[in-house]
Amino acid sequence: MKKDIRIAFVGDSFVNGTGDPEYLGWTQRVCQYIQKNNQNIELTAYNLGIRKETSIDILKRWEDEVQPRLIDGDKFIVVFSFGVNDCVIIDGKQRVDLNTSVKNFQNILSKAKAKYDEVLFVMPPAIDNGKINSNIEKLIRLYTKVCIDLEIKYINKFDELRINPIWKKETSQNDGAHPKSEGYEVFTNLILRDKKWIF
Repeated sequence: MKKDIRIAFVGDSFVNGTGDPEYLGWTQRVCQYIQKNNQNIELTAYNLGIRKETSIDILKRWEDEVQPRLIDGDKFIVVFSFGVNDCVIIDGKQRVDLNTSVKNFQNILSKAKAKYDEVLFVMPPAIDNGKINSNIEKLIRLYTKVCIDLEIKYINKFDELRINPIWKKETSQNDGAHPKSEGYEVFTNLILRDKKWIF
């Protein structure tokens, strides 16, 4: 009998797969890989990515959205990924200050860890904006410390994406943040090759 695995992907537009004309992003691509390479499981995946959302928005909604989806299975996994929108600058001000972002992050992950079988955080990617990337780097350092303290697995591909020619080309030629299919394929492969990946 196959093991019934339920995964909820929670986050922002990168979780949603915005910009991908194939409507797969990295989340659906990793799910395809999981199902193809693990014949002993039956995978149900939920994409709960919403464009432009910050850690404030995700803190408000994630529990209510995940709870009814992660039931009646054998194993429940939550994969979070967000942070870019916290770092966006509007009218000279960062959307969410670092301290608030870290508090939200810690709140979300600590509750998820207490409730679900496995929790993973995928750090935000680089975009085509130097100032925002600088903010993202600072946030990643703080998020990493929280993950270590909470003993939660995390994957950080910021540096690799920032210098990857496909990712750079597609983000710059698209909307300055999101890649297209090939860029998401790059992100997917980096995640799957990471030793902290859950499968």
